[in-house]
Amino acid sequence: MTFCSIKPVEFIKKSENELIIDVRSPLEYQKGHIPGAVNIPVFDNEERKDIGTIYKEQGKKEAVLKGLLYVQPKLLSFVSRIYSLISDESQEIFVYCQRGGMRSESFSWLLHTSGLKVSRLDSGYKNFRQLVLDTLEKKMEFILLGGKTGCGKTDILHELEKKGEQVLDLEKIACHKGSAFGDLGQDEQPSPQQFENNLFKKLFQFDQNKPVWVENESPGIGGLFIPLGVRNNMKNALLINIELPLNERIKRIAKEYGKFEALLLEERLKKIKKKLGPENLEKACFHLLNNEIEKTITILLNYYDKGYSHYMKKIDFHENNKTINLEKDNPKQNAQIILNSYSCRTSIIGSSH
Repeated sequence: MTFCSIKPVEFIKKSENELIIDVRSPLEYQKGHIPGAVNIPVFDNEERKDIGTIYKEQGKKEAVLKGLLYVQPKLLSFVSRIYSLISDESQEIFVYCQRGGMRSESFSWLLHTSGLKVSRLDSGYKNFRQLVLDTLEKKMEFILLGGKTGCGKTDILHELEKKGEQVLDLEKIACHKGSAFGDLGQDEQPSPQQFENNLFKKLFQFDQNKPVWVENESPGIGGLFIPLGVRNNMKNALLINIELPLNERIKRIAKEYGKFEALLLEERLKKIKKKLGPENLEKACFHLLNNEIEKTITILLNYYDKGYSHYMKKIDFHENNKTINLEKDNPKQNAQIILNSYSCRTSIIGSSH
C-alpha cells in the first residue's frame, strides 16, 4: 500500500478545510470525532458488535472473514459517496478509524485503488484524543471578560475578534449560554468528548505567544463542564470586569429573549423556582404573560446579580484585576474601550520592568 500514514499534528494541519472521513461506527462517531469529519462507517453499530464478539470467541481470522462479508456489498457505495463529496480527483482525502487499524487501512486502500489521493491518521482517533487532552492541559495566557448578566460580553468578544484578537467563545462551542435560559435558540449540546474536541480545534489554531480572550464562565455550561486545564488558565488570568447600567442591561436582555414564546420562557422560569422563591416566580410569570418582559427581567436580574456577586467572592482570581465602567450597550465601542484599557495596562507593566 502506497498511501501515507501521518501523525495527529500533521493530520490536523493538513486536513484543515479538507475532506476528513471517519470510518468508525455511528455510535463511536456520535461519542466524539475530529471536528468537521464526515461519518462513512465501514461497519454499522450491530456489525461492529458482532465482529467484536466473533473476535473474542473465535479469533482474528474468523472476525476478519466476517468483516469482509459485511464490507463487500458496500464497496461501490463507499467510492460513490466519496466522489459526491470531492470537487475533483486531485483533492486529498483524510481517513481515520479508532486505532489506525484495518478499517481505515482497508478504506484508504480502496480509495487509493480508485485513483484517489489518501492520507491516513497514524494510530487513529485514539492518538488524536491524546493530542486533544495534552493541548487542553497546556498553560496559556488568558484574559477573562467578566460582568453581570446583560453586559453584552459575548458580543464584545466577537468585536474583539474582528479587531484581530484571539477569542475563545466557550458558550458558542458548548451551544449554551450558561443560564436557565441558555439553551433557547441553540443547537443541541455536543457530547462531553466532542466539546473537548471542538475546544481543541480552536486552541490549536491560536498563536501561543499571544493572549486569548475568554468570557468569565462558571465551570458548568448547560450539561457540559470546562476541562480542568482550561479552567486553571482562566483562574490564573487577568480579569477585566465590566459594569453596564441596569437599564441598558434590561433592554439588551429584552431584545435578546423577547423574541421567544412566553410559554418557553415560563418553562425556564419554573426551573429556578427554588432560587427565585415562589413569590418572585409568580410575579415574574405574571409580567411575562402580560407582555411586560422588562419587569420580568428586573426580577430575574436581582437573582442573577446576587449570584454573580457571590460567585466572584468565592473564586480566587489572580490579583491583577480591573473594572471598567461602560455607559451604553454598544459592543463595538465597548470592545475598543476595553482594548485600549488593556493596552495601557500592559504598557505600564512593561515599562515598570
